[in-house]
Amino acid sequence: MLPYVIGLLVGVLGFARVLEYLFAHFPVPTAFAFVGLILGAVPMLSRHVKNSRVRFGDMIAFVAMAAIVIVLPLLQGGGGTVRTLSMNLWDMLLLVLLGMIASATMVVPGVSGSMVLMMLGYYQSVLGLVNQLTRAAAAMDWGTMGQSVVMLLPFLLGALIGIVLTAKGIRFLLEHHARTTYWGILGLVLASPFAVLYGHSFAALPAGVWLASALTLAGGLAVSLLLGKNE
Repeated sequence: MLPYVIGLLVGVLGFARVLEYLFAHFPVPTAFAFVGLILGAVPMLSRHVKNSRVRFGDMIAFVAMAAIVIVLPLLQGGGGTVRTLSMNLWDMLLLVLLGMIASATMVVPGVSGSMVLMMLGYYQSVLGLVNQLTRAAAAMDWGTMGQSVVMLLPFLLGALIGIVLTAKGIRFLLEHHARTTYWGILGLVLASPFAVLYGHSFAALPAGVWLASALTLAGGLAVSLLLGKNE
């Protein structure tokens, strides 16, 4: 459990400001980088299902997961929408749920907590809380720092719950219903680029932005494929 927690904290704290800056100033190329990282997992996932006959249950899992990924952004406004979080009971419970999702998906091949949070529209919101905490700590603004800690504690609690409980359920599915589970994961992964890109404005984008997006897409794809070779 400890390596998962350490990895989650290092990843969030280490890249939060960088990603916040990239999303604020280069939203489309950054989104395409995530798309590349997502699509790079497809070959690795395909290896788990390519030599087996496709059953009806496999297709149901594939279509159901893809439909969920596509419908959620349509209902919530898309990946380009940043949702605000405040100190109320609903948002606190929501942060627990988001923490569970972020940590539980760490054990799913080809899927990351960042991708799912982006799909739900809360990735940049959680990044904002982390950056608010680090800025307040640097400025010794104890009031803002305390508020940030109170907001992030439910997320961390959810992350611990996700690691202990939810991840075990996912491991059970991978051990006992591997083929159907991998088909479901493939449906989620292949539909995720829509969730990541939906909500961004592509109208009248300069040629430079499209070039940068192509480069970040290729870069993300290359990194993901390289990491997939070690799986």
